[in-house]
Amino acid sequence: MTPGPRLFERFGHTALVVGERVYNFGTFDGDDPHLVARFLRRDLPYWLSVGPREAHFGHYDERRITIQTLALSPAEEAELAARLDDNARPERRAYRYDFFLDNCATRVRDAIDRSTGGALARAGAAPGSSSFRGLVEQVLAGPPLLGAAVSLLLNASTDVPTTRWQEAFLPRELQRLLADAVRADGRPLVRATRVHQGAAYRPAAGSAGWGRAIDRAAGAAAWLPLPIAALVVLVGRRRRGGRALGAALALGGLLGGLLGAVLLVAALMPYPCTRANASLLLLHPLLLALVPGGLALRRAAEGSPWVRLARLVVGLSALVAALDGAAHLVGLAHERHLGLLAAVLAWHLLALAALRPPPASTGTT
Repeated sequence: MTPGPRLFERFGHTALVVGERVYNFGTFDGDDPHLVARFLRRDLPYWLSVGPREAHFGHYDERRITIQTLALSPAEEAELAARLDDNARPERRAYRYDFFLDNCATRVRDAIDRSTGGALARAGAAPGSSSFRGLVEQVLAGPPLLGAAVSLLLNASTDVPTTRWQEAFLPRELQRLLADAVRADGRPLVRATRVHQGAAYRPAAGSAGWGRAIDRAAGAAAWLPLPIAALVVLVGRRRRGGRALGAALALGGLLGGLLGAVLLVAALMPYPCTRANASLLLLHPLLLALVPGGLALRRAAEGSPWVRLARLVVGLSALVAALDGAAHLVGLAHERHLGLLAAVLAWHLLALAALRPPPASTGTT
């Protein structure tokens, strides 16, 4: 099934059809009042549901469905259906969802692989085209900033090059893997392919180009504080310059701190792809301390304790960012956030220079 409009639908969907029954590994309770909290705790149950083919196709009436008929013998088909029916029993149907490792597509992939003597595993051993992070950014490239926002939550484990087997967590990649797989006797695994389009299906309007353009513009805008801060440092902290610097510090601290809070929540979730996110070294909740510091600087209260705290936070943050950059240089760090690292480090260094204590006034008697 092609992608739908909602975020969790943008990756598409996969199900298995045996006879007139559809086996769907992607079922969850969308009306659960604790849906968000249970998802964050990785406690939201997903399960295998079984329903009639006609009802399933009606549910996806607004999407295009590509149907791949597999070259299974009657005995293999019966054995697959028996295992799926056993898996669909109430006490066995639920599973602990993982976006990359255990989802609707990987469950279908594994079931077909067992039924075909490892045909998919053999085809999937080939190197893939990207990484988990790269594939996510490709899928979410249309809506502005969506791909960058989701990518920010992912840790270094998603930057490792993938195999085609791993890339089959995406329904579109599973479809391609099935099309290329062959059985042990050399027969193609897919015997026939056809496309079904419901009455309400409309091709999605091409918005990826605009989305990428806005993403590039936003990335360039992230560097705008640098010339502003540099100008303040070079010209000197006169009253007007101090107010501009105070506003820039407060805004940067607010944005960085809020993003850091989101990253902290994601890093605490029990998902392998979000834990130990090194971007939390660059954007963290402590940056919120720059808000009162920047406001105090805007009022020309350079001796305020909040300004001293802002100076300490910026200095420590710059040191941590520099250590992260050194770890990348010597090969100890691998998370793909070097653009964010460069912007944050440069902004911190200029802010630290602008926050330096004013020179002590001297005079003669």
